[in-house]
Amino acid sequence: MGQFFLGLFGAILSMLALKYRRAVGDMFGETEFVSKVGGIYNLVIMVATFAFMYSLLVMFGLTDVVMLPFTGLFNFG
Repeated sequence: MGQFFLGLFGAILSMLALKYRRAVGDMFGETEFVSKVGGIYNLVIMVATFAFMYSLLVMFGLTDVVMLPFTGLFNFG
């Protein structure tokens, strides 16, 4: 039950980041790195989209299923 609320909180924060991306982008500023990925506002959109998707996975307990191919790459044991 705690994971659901944690995922809901993350989803709400990511939607707020999308809505107020100009304020979030101005808070961090423009650097040389972000100009290579399309600017600070585009980076905020990409991070918020990833956070929203991950929050949905956490809410419904699907992180193990979706991340399984990636964890297999880093399993050295």
